[in-house]
Amino acid sequence: MDLDLAGKRALVTGSNSGIGVAVAKRLAAEGARVIVHGRQKDRAVAVAKDICDAGGDAIALTADLATQAGCDAMAQAVIDAVGGLDILINNAGGSEDATRTWETSPWSVWVEEFETNAGSAVRLIEHFLPGMIKQGWGRIINVASAQATMPFPHSSPGYNAVKAGIINMTTSLSKTYAKHGVTVNCISPGPVDSAVFREFALNLGPLKGKSFEEAEPFLAKKWGVSVGRLGRPEDLAAAFAFLSSPLADFITGVTLRVDGGMCGFINV
Repeated sequence: MDLDLAGKRALVTGSNSGIGVAVAKRLAAEGARVIVHGRQKDRAVAVAKDICDAGGDAIALTADLATQAGCDAMAQAVIDAVGGLDILINNAGGSEDATRTWETSPWSVWVEEFETNAGSAVRLIEHFLPGMIKQGWGRIINVASAQATMPFPHSSPGYNAVKAGIINMTTSLSKTYAKHGVTVNCISPGPVDSAVFREFALNLGPLKGKSFEEAEPFLAKKWGVSVGRLGRPEDLAAAFAFLSSPLADFITGVTLRVDGGMCGFINV
């Protein structure tokens, strides 16, 4: 399917690893001009090179988006490089420690996770939304988590709460700017296989010493993933690409769960 993304300028934050890499590569394969972002320059450059070697159009930029200065510098670098954005994908974020509990999450951790996840997204939206409004077309896609609406006990309460806030923020923004041709949606991933996730999962008590291939069916069953496996970054990339495209003109304010049927409630 041709998603009509040729020439669209797309920034994928946090695209030097995991889901972000797959999203950047999928958008580039659809003809978009992709800005790869990460905090480690060598990794971002390597992803951009892979895209260019495959015939795509990509550049790499680095910044710490958990700070105002970092977001300001990133926005200016994007404008200098490509003049502005058509697509902003706020994928950067996460939690430094997925094993944090209420007892090990002082307020400073909540602030840190807010800045990393919501703060980075809000600051970049402030920079690039005016240009999208002026041109009458734009796509903003935020990233939440299955745990935003179905939190596990004793698991990253600050991160989960911030991700729930991102869903609310997405809905508010979508209602405010839909008339300007800018759609704002959210993708909510379930557990996705990545290097960081494997390190976390294979250190869980019952899984220590097991291979990921042995652990995956156990985790899928434990977490209620209906399809019987964990997600792959490519599973998410297809959803991001569609919502980024003109084919999704009439979709805004949506939180799309891409979780293999993990969430056990009606999607309303």
